[in-house]
Amino acid sequence: MKRRICFLTLAKGKSKRLENKNIATFAGKPLIHWTILKIKKITKDYYINTDSKFIENYAKKLKIKTIFRKKSLQGDNIPARHLMLDSFRYFPKNTYAVVTVQANSPNLDISKLLYAYEILKNTNIEDIRSIKKNREINGSFWGITLKKLKTYNFDKKKHDHKSLKNECWIVDDSIDIHNMRDLKSAEKKFSKKKLC
Repeated sequence: MKRRICFLTLAKGKSKRLENKNIATFAGKPLIHWTILKIKKITKDYYINTDSKFIENYAKKLKIKTIFRKKSLQGDNIPARHLMLDSFRYFPKNTYAVVTVQANSPNLDISKLLYAYEILKNTNIEDIRSIKKNREINGSFWGITLKKLKTYNFDKKKHDHKSLKNECWIVDDSIDIHNMRDLKSAEKKFSKKKLC
């Protein structure tokens, strides 16, 4: 099937628990660097949605397309689904689905992203989410078609996790970095070899 799938990373500048989390130094580079390297190996249809000039400029240096958030979508509590839907305005017109990959999951195995990509391209499944082995939500990635995304409740007060209607779950136990302890733990397990 000739379906166009775009990849997207949502990376705000400020964060509460770990200051400037998405650009915190991790294995000698800004944290977001490792997500960028992975996705560049999968597709050229990759965008970073940000409210940070630093992140925007860093992405441009690595030849990644950027979307700078409009003011109504800036802030701490903007649900991902709002940013994802708005990002479709910047994707090629024939884009069928998006796979959103967090900047703060550097240990995410690229094979999981390729699996989600192939499912969206070749099946009728429209909504895929990463989950831990214990069935807790792991937000490392979320793949969804534009058609399915438009069916979600867009109340900004409703968290993404409370809106989920996924059809498919992919187990991923990579560390979701939110604080310094997560960062140190992820660095111990990090391997550059797993980027490809």
